[in-house]
Amino acid sequence: MIRTLLGIKPYTDAQTRLVAIRLAGEAAGVVDTRVDILNITIDELVRLGYELPAFRTLDEIAEQAHAVAEAALHRHIEQRLSADQRQWLDQLLETELPARRSLYQQIKRSAKKATRKHLDLVLDQLKWLEWKNSLSSRRASAN
Repeated sequence: MIRTLLGIKPYTDAQTRLVAIRLAGEAAGVVDTRVDILNITIDELVRLGYELPAFRTLDEIAEQAHAVAEAALHRHIEQRLSADQRQWLDQLLETELPARRSLYQQIKRSAKKATRKHLDLVLDQLKWLEWKNSLSSRRASAN
């Protein structure tokens, strides 16, 4: 009776779940966190006049939509990578003895306080990255 008075469509697995899955899938194409997908799905269900299911149901739908979108993004990136780019990415994770630090660990230094000295260090790191990239490019063109 209250639903009718407020004009709210009852939640049904047969219909509303499919709407929620579609909405979550659309949201996952626009935002990149599960929480944002969940919030957009809730907002849209309310806007369309649907009764909301249990939170766990919506959370699972959002998680699945997020996983599908992330997998599609990874496939898209993987398809666009050349063999040289893949090899370079693999080399990021290889460690060099005795330092036992990978190239990735050298690149991913965390941000520090914005000082002149830190800016100089960041610029040095940028020059180093550009040098590494130019070496990779020269090797690729030599092959």
